[in-house]
Amino acid sequence: MSVTGIALVLFLTFHMAMNLVALVSANGYNMVCEFLGANWYALVATVGLAALFIIHIIYAFWLTMQNRKARGSERYAVTEKPEDCGMGFSKHARTGYHRNRGFGPAPGKLLG
Repeated sequence: MSVTGIALVLFLTFHMAMNLVALVSANGYNMVCEFLGANWYALVATVGLAALFIIHIIYAFWLTMQNRKARGSERYAVTEKPEDCGMGFSKHARTGYHRNRGFGPAPGKLLG
């Protein structure tokens, strides 16, 4: 599953780099599009990417089934979130405050 995941991330990185060319040069972007549209291996890579995606989903399903079979009917011990979690991640993302290190503004003061 990690191999297919890495392949999908590499595709996204390559795709992003090709689209960033459009910000720099319209002519460069047209060259990239012409290069990929005129080559048979770009079409093969598209089919391969679709196959990797399907394999990734099937493998994730298979691992989930193995995990459930190994655990049986037992699930995670903690299923309910406590009512007061304190200054957790959700508040940290909004305030910029981290209570363990004290970085950012004073507690309760939002960043702008």
